[in-house]
Amino acid sequence: MRSLRPIAVVLIVSVLLAACGGGGDTYGPVDEVPDDAAAVVTASNLEFDPTEVEIETGDRVAWVVDDGVIPHNVRFPDDDIGSENLREGEVWARRFTRAGTYEFVCTLHPRMRGTVTVR
Repeated sequence: MRSLRPIAVVLIVSVLLAACGGGGDTYGPVDEVPDDAAAVVTASNLEFDPTEVEIETGDRVAWVVDDGVIPHNVRFPDDDIGSENLREGEVWARRFTRAGTYEFVCTLHPRMRGTVTVR
């Protein structure tokens, strides 16, 4: 009789992998602008540039801080997702898996605002 242990391990790993991904947006700090970023938004001179981004469902957007000693963050108030405070050269990215319009803001400098439109 064959052992059921290998089958059980495969089933457990499959369930864990399914629980970890696929369903929602992925986001977080990254070491550098991802090669697959469909758009890059720069925080510089107390502004986001560009302020409006249009992408396809499944695309990723990266935010880069290029503002000397001034920290910034990226927050999406509608779904409470966003970065910690970022310093010069730090990058945060988000992959958008659902169509819609997503407003973002730097909560440290509330006049810094923008939108990502996902088609």
